[in-house]
Amino acid sequence: ITRVHPEILDSPRLPSPPDAKFWKHRYRDIVHFEDYLSRQGYGIIKIFIHISKGEQKRRLLTRLEDPKRQWKIDEGDFTERRFWKEYQRAYEKCLESTSTKTNPWFIVPGDDKKNARILISEILLAKLSAMDLHYPKLDPRAKKKLKGLRASLSPG
Repeated sequence: ITRVHPEILDSPRLPSPPDAKFWKHRYRDIVHFEDYLSRQGYGIIKIFIHISKGEQKRRLLTRLEDPKRQWKIDEGDFTERRFWKEYQRAYEKCLESTSTKTNPWFIVPGDDKKNARILISEILLAKLSAMDLHYPKLDPRAKKKLKGLRASLSPG
């Protein structure tokens, strides 16, 4: 949102207004942080669910017409639609600047919720399976210690 509305970043803490150099550094910092997390053993999974402008409009109209969904309505959803092209450019720049071989973005078409959920589940399953996760195994000394602890709980 700050790419589309840079005034949000007006702050005495920033040394200068956001410019191309600011965004280049911000994206670089994101990539470096994700690389750091990966080196520490964290799995990074980045999923961008892309919803078309037409589908967003259909969902907003559904919310307006269904009293059970009206609580989801936010005026910002309507006013921000005027900036659709700017948001698309911002998303594109962010995705291309922060997708790496180690930590890629997965772009999922989101107009069909059911298929989007299936695709996301497949991505998560593949990533989690590749992590080859197992419960830690105790060495014989630790097992022996546990037997002693168990014995200390016996009535006596």
